[in-house]
Amino acid sequence: MTSTKPTRRGDTGKPGNAGKFDRHARSEGDPIDFTAAARRIEIDRLLDGCRNALGDPLTAEGREAIAAYATNGGDSEAWTNISGKLLRRHRTLWQGVLAHSDYNVRQGPTTTAVDHGFPPFRPMVTEQTADWAAVPTADQVLEGLRGIQSEDKPGIEYSAAGAHITHLDGTVGFIPGDADSRGWEE
Repeated sequence: MTSTKPTRRGDTGKPGNAGKFDRHARSEGDPIDFTAAARRIEIDRLLDGCRNALGDPLTAEGREAIAAYATNGGDSEAWTNISGKLLRRHRTLWQGVLAHSDYNVRQGPTTTAVDHGFPPFRPMVTEQTADWAAVPTADQVLEGLRGIQSEDKPGIEYSAAGAHITHLDGTVGFIPGDADSRGWEE
């Protein structure tokens, strides 16, 4: 007599293998790759920490476009759409991919003015004359996302060296480059 006990999803059903799972599972007849699902979960986790210049989270459309490219790769049009997205206050996806992966294309598409227009009535007309030399792979974009999230100090660090300030009484003060909390030179 055979057992009608249902097996767990992913169980191979071989003797001695009860409860152990394959890399693939079946859902409604189609195999699901667990590594692809784990990659998507990691991408979503990395995008949760991304904020634009105002500190707001990414839009749903931008988030989905980046996640789709980091999962499956894409063409030059898809890379053009996501490369300029701010992921930290002063860090774009393109800058993150350049800094944290082996992608090394430092010039984007080139546009040329076809008609310079005449203000205020006719706007300038441009056309794209050169495309990306190469677009990054999905793995390079994922490396860039990981690198951006691992940076300790996002954004640009400003130096107060040589800064002039105006006091409430109208006098002008000077903050030297080695200023600390003890006070400023007048």
